Amino acid sequence: MDVPKREPGVLSLHQIAQTHCVKHAHLITDVGTLPYHLVEPILRRKPASSLAQIEEKCPHLIENTEAIWRDLLEKEFGPILPSKVDGAQTSCRDQYMAFDKNREQRRERAASKLRNMTKKLNQQKVQNSITAVDMIPSASRILKKSPKFHSSLLQRADSINKSRGKIFNHNVKFVRNNTKSVLQKQLQPKSTKSFKSRLL
Repeated sequence: MDVPKREPGVLSLHQIAQTHCVKHAHLITDVGTLPYHLVEPILRRKPASSLAQIEEKCPHLIENTEAIWRDLLEKEFGPILPSKVDGAQTSCRDQYMAFDKNREQRRERAASKLRNMTKKLNQQKVQNSITAVDMIPSASRILKKSPKFHSSLLQRADSINKSRGKIFNHNVKFVRNNTKSVLQKQLQPKSTKSFKSRLL
């Protein structure tokens, strides 16, 4: 029986299925035992984390995915020189995993540093915030608390100011007393005897 030839422009069943799978590659998590050449377009649409999950379920693909890992490595980390461990060349997959782990550690350190800075800023904000009090201290209580000076020069100046204040208060008191006594003398009524003597 002769197989009818496919008309030009008409996709085969394999091509239709492959196109549909590539379109919905983000939903595929397992490809079973399908050979690499059939699922390569799907794997190339996968991010590194999804590709690693599929390789864990389908380990027969690992030996063929080196080119995909190289593309992912250059896409996310730039051109990378081949590295060797104990004389053996490291695979692009292992290099990607090492770079990705290092990147996550840097992100975690940066996030931890940011959290500490935010915590310190919040503590300073609390310390500098205005706290409401129930009672306001009286002015006399505030004035009684004289400042403590650590410098001898400042202590001497403070003692001089205190002594000057005492002298000033004493002089003011003396002037007030004298003024009061003079006014009292002037306001006292003169005796009747002296008034009569003046009339005579």
